Amino acid sequence: MATSGKHWVTEPSGYLPPKLDSSGEGAYLPKTCIEVFRDTCARHGNRTALALKRPVNGVIPSEWQFWTWNQYWAESRVFAKALHALKVDKFGIVNVLGFNSPEWFLANMGAIMAGGICAGIYATNTAEACMYISQHSKAAVVVVEDHKQLAKYASMPKGSLPLLKALVVWNELALDAALASRCPAPVYLWKDFMAMGSNSSVTDAALDARLDTVLPGHCSTLIYTSGTTGPPKAVMISHDNCTWTAKNLKDNYIDLGHEDRVCTFLPLSHIAAQIIDLHVPMALGATTYFCQPDALKGSLTVTMKDVRPTFFFGVPRVWEKIQEKMVQVGRSGSAVKKMVAAWAKSIGTEHSRRAQYGNDGGAPCGYACASKIVFQNVKAALGLDQAKACFTAAAPISVDTLNYFASLDIPVYEVFGQSECTGPHTVSYPGCWKIGACGQPMYGTETRIDPATKELCYRGRHIFMGYMYMPDKT
Repeated sequence: MATSGKHWVTEPSGYLPPKLDSSGEGAYLPKTCIEVFRDTCARHGNRTALALKRPVNGVIPSEWQFWTWNQYWAESRVFAKALHALKVDKFGIVNVLGFNSPEWFLANMGAIMAGGICAGIYATNTAEACMYISQHSKAAVVVVEDHKQLAKYASMPKGSLPLLKALVVWNELALDAALASRCPAPVYLWKDFMAMGSNSSVTDAALDARLDTVLPGHCSTLIYTSGTTGPPKAVMISHDNCTWTAKNLKDNYIDLGHEDRVCTFLPLSHIAAQIIDLHVPMALGATTYFCQPDALKGSLTVTMKDVRPTFFFGVPRVWEKIQEKMVQVGRSGSAVKKMVAAWAKSIGTEHSRRAQYGNDGGAPCGYACASKIVFQNVKAALGLDQAKACFTAAAPISVDTLNYFASLDIPVYEVFGQSECTGPHTVSYPGCWKIGACGQPMYGTETRIDPATKELCYRGRHIFMGYMYMPDKT
């Protein structure tokens, strides 16, 4: 069976030329992730790129640890040199398993800088599911968060990962030697792996020589599907898919710049988190703040109040959990507070109605007062008082939840898409939204309903390359 066609490829080393339009967003100059990274360092190298509060003996410090864009670039290159030192070939694949962290970003960009491909694995995956992805992707290196994740690989049968050259562990001060001895490849602590890169004989010139062969039409990332309709498929995302989608979003949908902030907490093995938390900030020179691993169990709002993100993305369950907590708090308020809240929410509902697509966009009588008394305080309590826009995607969200937040003057804009179109295909945004709808097709894309099958069809530079090693599925 053929492994490529006019519009698709299924080999990780395959090349698919970006399909440029003659004008508009479809005519953007194709760039690799590396070129965008380099350009941002040139413009904003000394500004903050990444920020983390890493617990010490279980205690979260009050101060953030920061990485500038230049430091992010330099450490990614060190990771790439370590891959070179291990003789990981071009298009070699690095798996990353763990909660969002700077190491996740560094391993991702380090793999790409080495001419390779990164494939994230959900932190909640079983050992069997991890083995499937590492086997299918023919992983050369697997990077894991801690001993708990390393134990999944220690449990795998000997010889199950014959191509694996190394396992790398971050977030551990010392290696569990007994655990490491059962693993299918040599195990390194993060600091030791990075030291191997720093001390290797791999020169900057050698790294750049590999890096310069990477083209926008090469694969940069694998996103594994959930596997609900069979074995998980590896969605091949090209450099152009990532950089074009990020640029399109930043140019057209909200007014963002290098001073903006985002909180990362959704799994980076999902395309939505990679685009929103990694690629859009990289295109902007903005800052990504890492939440705590228990974000979805209660600490998310604590981090958000600290960071005050200027744009925020949450899957429907995140919005539902926030709603449930707020409703619970509201029930415990006094009769007067409940009366004021009901009045303000009626104002917010009307303001939301007027702001939706096809309406006048004006503020109803009493809006300024309701905003000062209620809305501003609610937004501050959620850490959303500086948010320019809030989004949701990845699953259907109830109209009741959207109406609830709209009544509090927090419009939540729906986005529709999937891994196979690098995240978004239709986007709602300020001035162009309607509750119960998920927006209009992104600029530079095309959409139609097939008259025979009634299937929704779309095309553009966000469409993936193919399912790796699965031409029949592609």
